[in-house]
Amino acid sequence: MPEESLASGPLPVLTCYSWSPLRGWLEHCGPGRALVKYALSDTITTSTLVQVFPVQAIVFLSLNGRNLTNWGSFSVPLLLMSEHDSIEKSTNLLAHDNHCPSSSFAPLPQQLPFDCEIRFNSPMTPVDIHHVFHVQPSFSIQTGLYSCHFEALNSLSPNTSVLTSNVTLRAISDNLVSEPLVIPFLPSVFLPSKELLLSDKLSWIMLPVIGIPQVLSHIQVFSSNELIMSVAEAKRPDATTVMFQVTILSLAPTTQGERQLYVYVYSPLTGQNITVPVLLNVRGGTISAPCIVQPAAIWYTYLESLWGTATSLISIFVIIVVLWYSNIFNWTRLMYPPPSVLCYKHTKHYTNIS
Repeated sequence: MPEESLASGPLPVLTCYSWSPLRGWLEHCGPGRALVKYALSDTITTSTLVQVFPVQAIVFLSLNGRNLTNWGSFSVPLLLMSEHDSIEKSTNLLAHDNHCPSSSFAPLPQQLPFDCEIRFNSPMTPVDIHHVFHVQPSFSIQTGLYSCHFEALNSLSPNTSVLTSNVTLRAISDNLVSEPLVIPFLPSVFLPSKELLLSDKLSWIMLPVIGIPQVLSHIQVFSSNELIMSVAEAKRPDATTVMFQVTILSLAPTTQGERQLYVYVYSPLTGQNITVPVLLNVRGGTISAPCIVQPAAIWYTYLESLWGTATSLISIFVIIVVLWYSNIFNWTRLMYPPPSVLCYKHTKHYTNIS
């Protein structure tokens, strides 16, 4: 690949590289230059001089109004600039003929010439950022851009949902450090309830949603079937909690779709779509709401409840009667006490006869 014509020039001949002709990409591990030849046949050939310059600056591209959240993935694109690059540079891809293989090229993070470093802006943040995000360098063959790729860890909790600190990102290449980039951070909302349990005796329940006020002000919560079940905001006990009341309106669904009830929670600022199943407890059995609540079951439950009420009333009546008889007995003893029993003590007298 290198030729004698490459012997003179500002860069040494590129000797440290990895070439994959099937995928159509070349990976280098240092500055240098190389002549890449293309051949369609023995007579139709062309060549391209590839020059790789040392990195002189790392520049983050605009986020375009995007916010970081601990839900899903997030990438911050960046450019590796050399001393010959202009401010108009928009990609690290030198050439692209739109005929690359469909399988994307994804080098390992340790193969990339930079690393990513993150921290919370507020030093008083009670959560370690590395328990919330995993960040690593990345490269996309489609866009030709390097990036710092965030992957949210499974750390949803009441503590992380109320964090109020932004995130600072830096990219480091050897001794070169980028300017810090402050990324707006909006924590994901947290739902303590993974499912809701209702019954014919308990026809409503509260669904709490925890988050910061900015996120909660855009939250949307609605029912999968408003004819069977309603959802309405009930109260806000504090600035970081909203309570929604979920109420069963009908116990007689007619179609299969009406037998499966869900509460949908959508947070547009954090991109969350959460589905909360609604279950119904009937006579000790948990079933999908509320498909098997038949009139006979309702009458049976009513009679069972009536019998329990009658039993309680009878017990209270018996207790009252017992207490009444006890009071009558004590009053009688006070009014008519039993006759006193007199005890006479017999004393013996002894006479001393001398």
